Amino acid sequence: MKEVLKRLNWKLILVHFIATWLFIHSFYILFYLHDIEFTEFIMKNRNQTPVFNEIPFDTKRMSDFFIVTGISKFIGLLVAFIISLSISFYRKWFWLNSVLVLLITYSFFRLDFLLWDYLKVIFRLIGGFMPNITLDFLVDGLVMLLLGLLVFFSKKLTQLINSKKNI
Repeated sequence: MKEVLKRLNWKLILVHFIATWLFIHSFYILFYLHDIEFTEFIMKNRNQTPVFNEIPFDTKRMSDFFIVTGISKFIGLLVAFIISLSISFYRKWFWLNSVLVLLITYSFFRLDFLLWDYLKVIFRLIGGFMPNITLDFLVDGLVMLLLGLLVFFSKKLTQLINSKKNI
């Protein structure tokens, strides 16, 4: 048991947690693009509760939209986990660190501790300058995805994770 605890690396867990957080929310934003017409409708009417008869979409299309955007975060979590696990095997880090990142992030996600409601104002800022909603979501999602990849593959962060001294 002590051997397992010695091999856990809190710096790796923290860095991969941040990258996983970015992946989850970038996938969430990018999956809105699968039905941009419905996304535009939601964005235009987000401060109102439209009467059901006035909604120009059928219930199948609406349920498909909410199902796809609902599972998008889980897909982002799984993709980030696969990347984290691959990096751990490649760099000969203990694989349980990646599993812990998955479990911690999933727990935070289920308990709604990922603070997306507060931080989305910052991460959705760049796309707000785009001329249409498609570019808005595309730019915001890709920026977050690139930041996540940067965190996963940064040489400076790899050196930090490998260093023996504490921060």
